[in-house]
Amino acid sequence: MASDYALIIYIVSGIVSSAIILRFVLSSGRFGKGDLNKPQLLTLTSTKLFVNEWGKIFVIVKGKGKVSINLEGDVEWKDPGINEISGETTIEIPVKPKVGGDVPVKVIIDSPYGKEFSTISLKVEKKEVIVGLDEIIPLRNIPLKNLVSGYGCSSKPFKVNFLSPTVPKEFEGVWDCCLLGCGGWGCAYLCVRGDGSTNQS
Repeated sequence: MASDYALIIYIVSGIVSSAIILRFVLSSGRFGKGDLNKPQLLTLTSTKLFVNEWGKIFVIVKGKGKVSINLEGDVEWKDPGINEISGETTIEIPVKPKVGGDVPVKVIIDSPYGKEFSTISLKVEKKEVIVGLDEIIPLRNIPLKNLVSGYGCSSKPFKVNFLSPTVPKEFEGVWDCCLLGCGGWGCAYLCVRGDGSTNQS
């Protein structure tokens, strides 16, 4: 009988202990609705991103309540402010990458539950710059200055008759030209016209 009594006390004591532990977990928010509402970063997408150009990233967050987002990395960004979320919510953030390639960015989510962060990699491209003829033509009237000493013709002068459409209309006519030098895949020539105009090509 004594052993049975001791066993009953032990079982009751175990139940009480378990109840106390369960009550502590529930009140501390470690189990139940508290964790379900805590904002979490699910995923991130973006528009096509280029160096030194504004684009957008889309941060998808799950949870409930007010959140703010901060970014750390080689990007400029515009603060989207405080967002009220409920369930899955997409937050749009304008960004301007400073460098190209795979750019690591730390995404920090701040809420009443604390801070959560995740480091993601943005794919950033470098745009090829194409200069049109209309941008080059205004440069032809700029006089050549500060040329390297001794930089001059390396061939005898020869005449060239430039015709349209090979050259712009303003460059048509006979020029006295000479070879300045060659390198890589091309050569440079200095051409002088009777009116004193110069043309390097």
